[in-house]
Amino acid sequence: CQLDDFSKAGPRARLLILPSWHWGLAKNWPLIANVTVWAFQEYLQARPPPCTAFPSSRVWASALGDPEEFLFLPFEDWPPASDIRSYHLFGSELRLNAGGPWRRSYRHDPANPTPSIGGPSFSFTNAGPCDQAAVESRDDVLVFTSEPLTEPLLIAGRVTMELAAEIGSPSADFVGRLCDVMPDGKSINRCEGLTRVQGPGKRTVTVDFGSTCCRFYPGHRIRLHVCSSAFPRLMQNLQTGEPLMHATRMEAAWHSVGEGSVLQLPVIPDPPELVPLLPQERWDWASRPETHMQLVSIPGPGTKL
Repeated sequence: CQLDDFSKAGPRARLLILPSWHWGLAKNWPLIANVTVWAFQEYLQARPPPCTAFPSSRVWASALGDPEEFLFLPFEDWPPASDIRSYHLFGSELRLNAGGPWRRSYRHDPANPTPSIGGPSFSFTNAGPCDQAAVESRDDVLVFTSEPLTEPLLIAGRVTMELAAEIGSPSADFVGRLCDVMPDGKSINRCEGLTRVQGPGKRTVTVDFGSTCCRFYPGHRIRLHVCSSAFPRLMQNLQTGEPLMHATRMEAAWHSVGEGSVLQLPVIPDPPELVPLLPQERWDWASRPETHMQLVSIPGPGTKL
C-alpha cells in the first residue's frame, strides 16, 4: 500500500494523511492543489516549495476526531514512534487489566450478512465516518466498550486485535472495527480489518485494522466490534470452505471469543502540536478558476506556478 511504499522511499519522500475517503477529496482541493504544485516544483523543476508554511517534517497527518480538519500533526516518519496500549476484552468491556474467564458467542448467517456502514469504501454514498447504531443493534455483532476517557488519547499507526476464538464452520471471517463513542452515545467508526481462517475449532486469530490516525477526547469511549462480515465492502465468506468462485451453498454457524482476546492501540505518548499546513493566501490561490486550469497540464521547465 502507499504507506508501505513511503517507508521504503527515502528521505526526500513526503506523506500527507487526510481525514478523508475517495469521494471526500473535493473539500480538500486547496491542500491537494498546493501539494501537487510543491511536488512538481521540487521534483520536476528543482525549485523550493511555493510557500514556507509547509512544515519541514516528512509526514503531516490530520487526526480523525479533531474538530479542526485542516490542522496537522507533524511527524518525522510513519508510523511514528508509539507505545502499544493493550485493552483486554472482558464480557462487553474493554479494560486495561485482564479479567477472569468469559466467553461470548454469535451466530453468523451468510444469507443475512452483517452490513458495512461507512468505512474505507469506494462507494459514493456509503463511506467514511458514520453512525454505527444499526450495526451495533444486530445479534451477530459483539460490542466491547471502555470506560469514558479522562484525558485525550492520540493513536497513530497500525491497530490490531488478537482473538481467542472458537470457530463453528469449515471457514470463517473475523472482522474488527474500532469506533469512537461520543458523550451523547453516538458511535463513529475509525478503522477496521478482516482475517479469514480455515477449519473449525479453537485458535488465536490476529486481525490487522491497517493504519489510522485518530484522537479520542475526554468523556469519549473506545469501542470495538467483532463480527464475521462487512457486506458489501468486503467479499462474503459462505463458511463452507469451498472456493468462493464455485461455491453454491451457505452455512450458518456459531462462533465465539473469550478470555485472552485483546485490542492493541499505537498510542503517541507526547503528541506534537497541531500546525496549519497552508496560509490563507494559498487557500485563496487554490480556489481560483485559473489555478484549476494550470494544474490540468503537466508543467514543463518554463511553467510558472
